[in-house]
Amino acid sequence: MSGDTIIGHGLGARAKDARALFERYCPNGAEDETRALYEYLCLLAAMDHRDGSDGRAESPYRLVIEYGTPFTCDNSDAGLAAAGLARGQRRECAKNAWRAMSDHRLVYVEGYGRNLIPGTWHAWNHDPVGCRSFDLTWRPDPDTTPAWIGIPFTTAAVTATSGHTGRYGLLPEVALTRDRLHDMIHPCLNDLRAANGQPPIGQTR
Repeated sequence: MSGDTIIGHGLGARAKDARALFERYCPNGAEDETRALYEYLCLLAAMDHRDGSDGRAESPYRLVIEYGTPFTCDNSDAGLAAAGLARGQRRECAKNAWRAMSDHRLVYVEGYGRNLIPGTWHAWNHDPVGCRSFDLTWRPDPDTTPAWIGIPFTTAAVTATSGHTGRYGLLPEVALTRDRLHDMIHPCLNDLRAANGQPPIGQTR
């Protein structure tokens, strides 16, 4: 991680923190697009004033960096059709993922993705039985290689949050702390992290 992007945005003072996050959490051997997404999230985490002290909410960027894992999603027409999935509406990623969770018993995943822009909040699905992941929202683009980094959540956590907030999505709507996050993580996370060469998260259940 060169730090050129940080300096270019006047963030030289945060460069050390961003580099440390990147070097600690970006998996070895990650694809270039995934590394770029990690770099982007590390920049945002280094700038975010939330640090989780005194039980306060932590930066969602930092939580996804530390607890999340890279995904390779199928968002092709043929792949979705073969899995019996219907493509969802544009810009409705959390709603699309929530419905696939409910209708097809897929795991709801939320985090950040890189597609036509450097990084954005995003949601998609994972099938732990078939070991496949699906993005019902983003359309394939021949000029772009997407990347996804996220945290799989239990159905109970997703439905409880939606019932409380009246909206889809967890990270933008819920003031997450580490203790609360541990209770919401789907147990398939550690299998995914192992496949990506990452250490397990100790308190998933």
